[in-house]
Amino acid sequence: MQQLPAGYATNSSSYVTNAGYLYRLYTVQYLVSSTPFKPAQKMYWTEGSFEGGGHPIDVSAGQVSAVHVVYSTDFPMTVTNSYQDPNYVPPVNPTNMFQELRTLWFDTTRNQVLAYNIEGQVFIELLGELIPENGTRRYLGCEIVNVYKQPVPQAVTVELGDRVPAYPDANQDDSALFPSPVIVPGPSFYYQQVLDANGHSTLYATRETFNPNDFLAYWLIEGTAGLRWPYLFDRYTEVWPNDAAEYSHYVRPLVATDAQAQATAVPLPAAEAPAIAYQDDPDHPRAKLTAADDFYTFLLPPYTTHRTLLQFNLGDQVAFERVMSWLDTAVLSPAQCAGSVATNLTAWDSINQVFHFPTNGFGLASAAPCVVSSSVNVGDRILAPAGELGAAGTDYWAGYILQTNGTSFNPGAYIDPFAFGFDQAAQGSIIPVNAIPGRNLLEVWWFRQNNADAAHGFEYLYWPAVIGRYTLQWPTNAPQIVLASNDGTGPLDSLRAAGSIYYQNDPKQPGYNPNEDHARRPGLCLAR
Repeated sequence: MQQLPAGYATNSSSYVTNAGYLYRLYTVQYLVSSTPFKPAQKMYWTEGSFEGGGHPIDVSAGQVSAVHVVYSTDFPMTVTNSYQDPNYVPPVNPTNMFQELRTLWFDTTRNQVLAYNIEGQVFIELLGELIPENGTRRYLGCEIVNVYKQPVPQAVTVELGDRVPAYPDANQDDSALFPSPVIVPGPSFYYQQVLDANGHSTLYATRETFNPNDFLAYWLIEGTAGLRWPYLFDRYTEVWPNDAAEYSHYVRPLVATDAQAQATAVPLPAAEAPAIAYQDDPDHPRAKLTAADDFYTFLLPPYTTHRTLLQFNLGDQVAFERVMSWLDTAVLSPAQCAGSVATNLTAWDSINQVFHFPTNGFGLASAAPCVVSSSVNVGDRILAPAGELGAAGTDYWAGYILQTNGTSFNPGAYIDPFAFGFDQAAQGSIIPVNAIPGRNLLEVWWFRQNNADAAHGFEYLYWPAVIGRYTLQWPTNAPQIVLASNDGTGPLDSLRAAGSIYYQNDPKQPGYNPNEDHARRPGLCLAR
């Protein structure tokens, strides 16, 4: 018979008997905080009508072997009746289908934590492998989980081609979060660039949204044992920028055929795998890539402007470029842009039907297509306008002559940059050779460099964006050829002496100039 401890007779309430053994009871005081010891994670219902919108918690089978849910009267294991969504029509009669009565559980077949039927707070333990000595599982940690029926999305607006942020303020740090877009039928609205093996990735906006739920995404935060829980839920609106400075601008000729438009295609670097990620009215594409990765747009009124999002992939790097194409006639007469996508730019004045683009120190729109007009003497080399590439003359950058608007130039000196590239075209010159009344106009398109990420190896591209319209005239102070006594010009300097007499007698050919057909160069002078 067990001997009773001293004091039992006078204080038996301090003892308890269990399986024939007598145990002393001790009173221990605990301090219970009014706040949890760690931040609670969030989870949303994943079953029934919430299946497409909830986010099951993936559990790594190699790291977590079991999930122990500590249920309570406030958060029981099951409910008596499954939740009935008044707006959801089940695929079969509810009385003939499986009724999900669980609240929060670990589905070992899917390796996911799921939730349904009840909202509230619950405590879970994450367990690892079995410990052979005692048959229990290794304790990995715990989480406090707040379970909600469904998330309330926050609105985030992002411009096409930009990184998709987790917060409305794109500058707020979201590097600790993991994006998890909600999969919906139809086209994708993002490009996902995987950054490392841990699942960090960057999303980029690649398509306009037109409906509220076109693009939804969870942003997950990593908790105990590597489980990732919903932290933010975003509803994205993806839009084209309304600032002209956010685009590369591409002037287009008014031509009759696609083949003619292709003649002014901009070559893209094949090594960067260029692709058209998106464009205005994608069901009726006006932007195209050739088999040689040359990009062009074919515009006809009333479609005087067009926006394209280009994507480039170089190794593990990705870059996007927004291109706004402008029909040249619309650049010259902005009223033609009325009703086009260009009117979405903040610079558009709908009352006067003109654009008010910011200008640089030379009076030209620095971040939009523009027109410059001037008079040029026959025989003078035409350089780019002040402030543009090649304007200084020492670093010549070739322009493109739109020959449908004038051909009074020396075709032997001019090299087409679209046909032969800028390196070769830079060896040439644009030189007017005649000033025929009514035909004394020359139109030259000058190029602007894009903002390529050269630090990551992306090549610069060059887009025709400045229209130069030049009125050709004969110089008033040119040297004379004296006909009397056949004196001609008199002795020439060495540079002119090494030259030749220009002429083109065929009026159907570029550079027509019949005036010198009787000129000759006897010795070191010019005569007629």
